[in-house]
Amino acid sequence: GLLAGCVPSPPRAPAPGCAELPSIGSAGHAEGTCKPCAFLYTKGCDNGATCQFCHLCDSEEKKRRRREKLLQRRALKAEAAKADAGCGDSPDAERPAAVLDEEGNADSP
Repeated sequence: GLLAGCVPSPPRAPAPGCAELPSIGSAGHAEGTCKPCAFLYTKGCDNGATCQFCHLCDSEEKKRRRREKLLQRRALKAEAAKADAGCGDSPDAERPAAVLDEEGNADSP
């Protein structure tokens, strides 16, 4: 028939379980979109090639990403606190100094 001479095209990506793609979750490693496997370097990952998490990240990657996320969160919190302090709604915001009239009495604004 017509399909007898067809040769299947080679796979577009490495097969899960090979050195280039040790787990399904390792697919986004080159782009930095993967999530490191928490078990690979501790008790070992039981899921192997079918694991949804990256087996290419080094043993410190999970900790490094957690630290970065924490620092970003702290920076955003500090930025928000600084913005809140500047809007005058907080009780700790500076009050304008009283305006004194010619006799030295406080003028009410």
